[in-house]
Amino acid sequence: MPEQLTTSLDGIELRIAVAGEGPPLLFLHGAGGSAWRPGYERLAESFRVFLPEHPGFGTTERPGWLETVQDMAIWYMDLIDHLSVAPVYVAGHSLGGWIAAELASLCAHQLRKLALVDAAGLRIPGEQRLDIFLMNPEENLRAAYHNQALVERLLAQAPAPEQAQAAIRNKNMTARLGWNPYLCNPALEPRLRRIQRPTLIIWGKQDRIIPLSHGELYAQRIPGSKLAVIDQCGHVPPVEQADEFARVMTEFLAE
Repeated sequence: MPEQLTTSLDGIELRIAVAGEGPPLLFLHGAGGSAWRPGYERLAESFRVFLPEHPGFGTTERPGWLETVQDMAIWYMDLIDHLSVAPVYVAGHSLGGWIAAELASLCAHQLRKLALVDAAGLRIPGEQRLDIFLMNPEENLRAAYHNQALVERLLAQAPAPEQAQAAIRNKNMTARLGWNPYLCNPALEPRLRRIQRPTLIIWGKQDRIIPLSHGELYAQRIPGSKLAVIDQCGHVPPVEQADEFARVMTEFLAE
């Protein structure tokens, strides 16, 4: 299990889960929060993984000026400097992938390589999508995973009171960042051409939250990027296909 590092940045106390030895890898979590996933444990066998809790999520406070995903990306530029880990591998899942894409499109000099995992951030005109803000927690969980037997096991684990409270804060902060337009920034797509770092896009083939078409669009817009599709997998590869997720990412980062 990771150790917990506490530091202060921009007047807020920040919690970072840290594990492993090797080159630094900054992993930005999705809307569900900063829980330590099995796939992160596999990555920690080759990298020193830093998993911060986003401002406004869990128990971490939000600076008053932080209102958009682009604001969050700029805050993470400051964190990279604060941790003195540049140039750093940066990866992000879902909402965290959107933040990572924004960061790389704005200022990529701090990055070695970029990995986007089932990333939000793009819009496909005319597409009909599930709305995570309209679904209850069980519906969200069932939509997030392809393996429904895994969902049953997850549902059987009653959350502790502090976990339930964190889930409410996570959903509220995700709504602040991605309510309208829904989980996207229309200005991001044309900026993706600015990403000049080696980029890997990992996607669950059966993702119902952010369909594979979004991964394909990221791959089309980021010059020289690679798309790796994981079968029998929904929106959360670091849990549902942890070994394959870590294998694909480790091979790419080690190239």
